Parts: sequence; structure tokens; C-alpha cells
Amino acid sequence: MAIAVTTLLRTPLLAIQDVRCDGDRDGIVECSVLDVLVLARTGSFSVRRRQDEQLVDANRALAFRAGEPYVARHGARTGDRTTVIAPSPELAAELRGGGGLPTHALVPAALDLAHRRLVRGLERDRLPALEAEELGLRILEMAVGGASADGSGTSRWVTIRPAHRRLVRRTIELMAGDPSAPLDLRSLAHRVGVSPYHLSRTFRRVVGLTLSRYHARLRVRAAIEGLLAGVPIAALAQEAGFADQSHLAHAVRAELDLTPGQLRRLGSS
Repeated sequence: MAIAVTTLLRTPLLAIQDVRCDGDRDGIVECSVLDVLVLARTGSFSVRRRQDEQLVDANRALAFRAGEPYVARHGARTGDRTTVIAPSPELAAELRGGGGLPTHALVPAALDLAHRRLVRGLERDRLPALEAEELGLRILEMAVGGASADGSGTSRWVTIRPAHRRLVRRTIELMAGDPSAPLDLRSLAHRVGVSPYHLSRTFRRVVGLTLSRYHARLRVRAAIEGLLAGVPIAALAQEAGFADQSHLAHAVRAELDLTPGQLRRLGSS
């Protein structure tokens, strides 16, 4: 298993890195030097802190406090790719004054698109440092403002039974491993060893979204990554598991209020 880290931006205000993990990796105890926000673009991985374990994928972000020990497990055979945004200690202190980065949270569509555009612009050397810093700050501000799935400002995982957390984590791993794969509730429930009713009810209670909505978001966000990179929409529709181009276009429009053509232009600008 290999991990490749590319620094896309480093200024006195913040640093932004592209992290690619290829294959399985047994968890080892690590410790973040700075406060960081982690946003996944493809794949998924889990993080254990104290007695709690959360999953990171395109729908769920994670943040670490400086000096906080954790164990990360990259178990998907397809690997994962994430964006890590690290504010300076001074900026992190300001963010904490506003409530701080959420331990983990659902990623709204606007935040997901903003972070993908930021990475795309930095990879293509199209963003001046000032614009990149402003975009990075906006992403951090959006993350601070969306600290929970239910809008309460606190993590919903705190009051959920450990067995339910494990069930949801396993379910998300199955969906995120191949978002394009067709799913039905009965077969998904069979794979995680519970009844369809129990899985549907527990997932909705823990995550704050239905299974179908969560899976749809994973498929759309996989397609968004391709659209920003200029992949033809017909190929993307097939790869992401949509019935046709029209179905994909409708899903993208519903998620972002943008057409695939508009997204493609954003990626090339």
C-alpha cells in the first residue's frame, strides 16, 4: 500500500494537500501536528479516536485537533483520495472561537463543489495564492457552519449505540467502495447481516439521510469529479451507474442547480 502526498498550496495562512492512498493499510497510531479538515474526493476510509470510529467519504468530512491521536484504516481495495486543509495555528484559534471545525459532519453540495474546484484550480496552476486562500477560508467557514447532520451544532453519533455506528459504517463502506453498483435494500441488508427495516431505520437515524439519498449523492459526486476533469458525459453516465446522460444531467442539476455543461466550464476556467 502506498500513500502519496502532494502539497498544492502552502502560505502563512493555510496549507492544502492532495493525499492519495492506494490499497489496504493496517491502522497505526498517528497524531496531527495542526488542526486539519479532511474532505474525500474518491473512496473511503475509517478513523478511530478514543472509543469512537467514523468513516470519511464524499458525503462525510472529518476534522482533527492538533495533538489528537487517531488510527486510520484504509481498507477499500480501490483506495481513496482526499483533500487536507490545515489552517495556521492563529486561524485555527479564530475558527475555534466560532465553534471550531466539526469532529465529523455531512458535506453539503456547495462545500463539496467548492473544495473540488479549489483542488482542480491548484492542480492546473490556475489560482493565484490570494484567491486560493480565500476559497480555502470559505471552505473552512462552511465546515464550521455545518457541524452536524441535523443542524444542531453537535455530533449525532454521540447518542447512537456503538453497534448502530458499526452497522452504518459497514454499510457506507459497501456503498462508497463502488458508488456505480446498483443497490437494493434487501441485498444490502443481507450483506451487513440485519433486516431491511432495521438497516433503513438505523441509517436514517444515525446519518440524517435515507440510504437512497446517501447513495445518490455518492454517485453524483463521483460524476462531478469527472465533469470537472472534462470526461465526456456519456462515459460518466455509464461509469457512475446512471441510466443515461439525461438521468445524470437531472441528478447533477438537482444536487447543484448547475448543468453538466456549466460544471465542465467551471473545471476549465
